[in-house]
Amino acid sequence: MNAIRDMSNLGPHGGEVDATDAVRVMRDLVDVLEWYVVHYDPSCLVSNSREARQALEILPQLRDEYPRYMWPEIISVKFTQLPDRCYLEITTTERVNDYLVDETTKRTDLAFIAGGTGSDDRFFSPTNPIIENAHRFVSDFDEISIINCTDLFTPEAARRLDDCWREYGRTPSSA
Repeated sequence: MNAIRDMSNLGPHGGEVDATDAVRVMRDLVDVLEWYVVHYDPSCLVSNSREARQALEILPQLRDEYPRYMWPEIISVKFTQLPDRCYLEITTTERVNDYLVDETTKRTDLAFIAGGTGSDDRFFSPTNPIIENAHRFVSDFDEISIINCTDLFTPEAARRLDDCWREYGRTPSSA
């Protein structure tokens, strides 16, 4: 927090501020806010349960990273974590008629995604902090992993990505 405060005071008090420093301060501030929400936000707890359920909204980061690939009907993507499980929770919306809009939430257990060669080497370990796992999903999980493990992308986008992968051995974003 002290580093965030010190850097944030430079501009208003006449100091030179580099754009990369400003971006770093904003990222550090987001990390602090995410930590606070995870540890102190009562909505992260399941009602009538002693078992803590943590959830972080990651849709904005995914839309920034993959604006042309994702289903437009998706209104929320959360990385959700229990002490023994990690889930990807996707909420979609569907207009039924002029005045009705249905929302459907699907929670997928991510334990099937391996991170190593061992039988218990999960890519998203519930023993890791939720912020670390959510960051891994947004930053380390590439388009091919997403189309093989989730329903985030449209079938057309998945087909184009797969075709590019098969033909060139890379995705358009890694070019």
